[in-house]
Amino acid sequence: MSKAGLAVSARVLVIPFLSFFSVCLWAEAPITSSFGFSAEMPDDEWFVVGPKEVAKLSQNESLDSLGVQKIPDDELLGEILEKVKSGNIEFFYDGRYIRSDFKNHVSAQLDEPLVFDSVEEMRTSFDEQCASLPEELSAMYGEAVELHSCQLAAMNERAIFHHAYTLSSQKITIINEQIPVNSNYSIIFVGGSGNDNEGLYRVRAAQQALVEAATAFLKNQASKR
Repeated sequence: MSKAGLAVSARVLVIPFLSFFSVCLWAEAPITSSFGFSAEMPDDEWFVVGPKEVAKLSQNESLDSLGVQKIPDDELLGEILEKVKSGNIEFFYDGRYIRSDFKNHVSAQLDEPLVFDSVEEMRTSFDEQCASLPEELSAMYGEAVELHSCQLAAMNERAIFHHAYTLSSQKITIINEQIPVNSNYSIIFVGGSGNDNEGLYRVRAAQQALVEAATAFLKNQASKR
């Protein structure tokens, strides 16, 4: 059994924006991910910036230039930025909020595998993670974190590890969903909104559409084997 990724999923942060306004961007319907699936988004205002484009646009960026809030674990922030620069993360942006201080977005990336010997072991591991999550997040951010939800869900015959929380000092809500894929990797979606209730609703709806599409794609791939 490997559950390393389960702990890592609690430590995925949001990078609020990239300096890509000099690049022409347009919405797609549906949006196609570099990971192979296509998603019908809630509206045509969402667009994707793929891993290669993200890497190119972020090469000269730093945590300071991106306006990323510092946390006690500076090493973690550096690791995340390097992952962005190496072309391992894609971003889905909400065009309606693209000129806001915090750009509504959902990121997608591959991560360590989540492998369990049984459904019961999976549930037990996740219950343990949910119990320790508030303390882990508070230690990571250096402030109390409001945990809204932490649950084990399923979609298209795939397990989904979900948790959502708000950083009160920054008024940012983060939605984290990790999908076990196989013994090689899992996929993580992280949505972030620092805007009004409508903005948060739009991020949640977009992330649900992406998770739905990804799990449907994985189910279809499994049926071909």
